[in-house]
Amino acid sequence: MATGKKYYWIKLKKDFMTSDTVDFLMGQKNGAQYVVLYQMLCLMCINTNGELARQIGEVMIPFDVDKIHRDCKYFSRDTITIALGLFKKLGLIYEQESGSLIISDFENLIGSETDYARQKRIQRKGGQNQRYLEDNNVDNVSENVSDLSIQSKSIDKETRERYKSLEKDTEKDEEKEGAKAPKKKSAIYYPNDEKLNQAFIDFVDMRKKIKKPMTERAIDLAMNNLQKLSNGDNEIAIQILERSVMNSWLGLFPLSDSKSRNNTFDEWRDA
Repeated sequence: MATGKKYYWIKLKKDFMTSDTVDFLMGQKNGAQYVVLYQMLCLMCINTNGELARQIGEVMIPFDVDKIHRDCKYFSRDTITIALGLFKKLGLIYEQESGSLIISDFENLIGSETDYARQKRIQRKGGQNQRYLEDNNVDNVSENVSDLSIQSKSIDKETRERYKSLEKDTEKDEEKEGAKAPKKKSAIYYPNDEKLNQAFIDFVDMRKKIKKPMTERAIDLAMNNLQKLSNGDNEIAIQILERSVMNSWLGLFPLSDSKSRNNTFDEWRDA
């Protein structure tokens, strides 16, 4: 019976622990704590769509170091302070004008499902498995089978051939549908400035190439951040975008920050 509960989980890619970002954090004195703290922060802002804040009445109150320290009791206040600074530099989080911290690319990090949806998904999956077994006269298969592989020992040679034939037909149909589909038009973010529009497209494409694609929400936030960093100067905005593309940075940063980024994180070690 569905209870109305909703379940959340962190969706980490298999290369998360071997990425350059995590590798750098793990190389720090308290690196393992930084990585765990980052994951806890993701879970803390599930109900606020990635914003590290809590809603009291109609007001959003940003989390400060003391609040995070109270909720994440396993970490010292100094560890949290240094970790937040590193997360900003690495583009894992960024700060809004309101002072709230936002988890970058949050939409692609958190998954959720109601218990009702979970029950229906399991029922549909079980029904598909049962129909497959009945159609192919497959016997003696465990009720817990979750993946009907063509390599299953309980499926005879004839059935495997039929399965392969069905896969080929499906692939051909998909290819035909793909050929009929119209080509996607290039996105237009800045219709009044062709150079700025192309620079932003290059930034979005770069995020896709490094396997950190941007959601529509992330694109809106990036455009707002770019407006603030450039003070409305399109030439400066183009330079900011080109620098992030050249360095494969996840976020956008003011031009005056280049010196500190080249020095990477010496100042945080000193802190």
